[in-house]
Amino acid sequence: GFDFASLGVAPLAGLDQPGVNPHHRILNSILCKVFNNHKTFMRFKSLYQYKKKFMPTHEEPAFLAYYPPKLKISHVMSVLGMFSSNGFLGDLVFKLKRLQDGSQLPKPLQKLLSGEVMILARPVPFSFLEFLGRLKFTCLIFFLNVYTYLNTSSWLNEVSPQIIKEYGFSYNNFFSQSWFILVTSNFLHFNYGHLLGNMILLFLFCGTLEFIGGSTMALLVYIVGMNANVPMAVILLPILKWFDLNAWAKTMSYIDVGASIGIFAGLGALLQFLKYKRILLLIASFGGLVVAYLQHQYVGIDHIFGLVTGYWTAYCYLNLEFPRRDFQKTFVPSDS
Repeated sequence: GFDFASLGVAPLAGLDQPGVNPHHRILNSILCKVFNNHKTFMRFKSLYQYKKKFMPTHEEPAFLAYYPPKLKISHVMSVLGMFSSNGFLGDLVFKLKRLQDGSQLPKPLQKLLSGEVMILARPVPFSFLEFLGRLKFTCLIFFLNVYTYLNTSSWLNEVSPQIIKEYGFSYNNFFSQSWFILVTSNFLHFNYGHLLGNMILLFLFCGTLEFIGGSTMALLVYIVGMNANVPMAVILLPILKWFDLNAWAKTMSYIDVGASIGIFAGLGALLQFLKYKRILLLIASFGGLVVAYLQHQYVGIDHIFGLVTGYWTAYCYLNLEFPRRDFQKTFVPSDS
């Protein structure tokens, strides 16, 4: 009983007709190529051909009107959003997920993972904000480090030596019962380059750990590992005092700051998810020893202790008996 029915809009169809968009020839040519070849987000040409099968009695051009007449990025994103309920970014993430053949991890990462490691319990995030929502702890540490640096640095991008001396970690301060340095030293940085390098590694190692293992695991690994120079003192200081008194005195007075020890703990925890994790742990530890030897700085060994501490903290956490919110299966340690 209806006199009229519409098949809806066929986007970009008819742009190859004579006299269309005479003042925008380059743009029109690009849109024609999109219509004929693009298949990732929408099959424009296939949609048009499908509607033609219904033998419509006539076609009418459809126009998009916007004001003011200056085209903005927001206009383009709005048009893209008209063809998708998830928006452009949502469709992009969806397509990337489809490429994974049902898996929640990219294939290159799957090849590195241990065979016993569990599949992620949570789906791949569909937006950038949701992705950041997975990294609550990493973003918190990032904010605290940047905030501390901005409030302690000078116009020359260097932190006051007095602040470093008072709030940085040194064994002299530690044995003087200045316990607060166990926290404050991890959020101080010597200069902008020091901060930038650590923040990149923070998201690379701790961010990846939190994305895979969850915020609870990242929090535990970071807090336990960020003061690995304390257990290192039990082993290193007696040896230095016995064999090299000058090196012992230098190590006692050296002031260390930065988030790198906690970050290396995150790297050590990540090794629990990889194949040949023990071999990788040995290689990373040997590399740390070489760097410390070349720099003639024994305090640099604290990064190795952070690495090992994070490795064993993650091992213990993954083998706890109570149910874990972030995982679907129980982790079984690998001997590979």
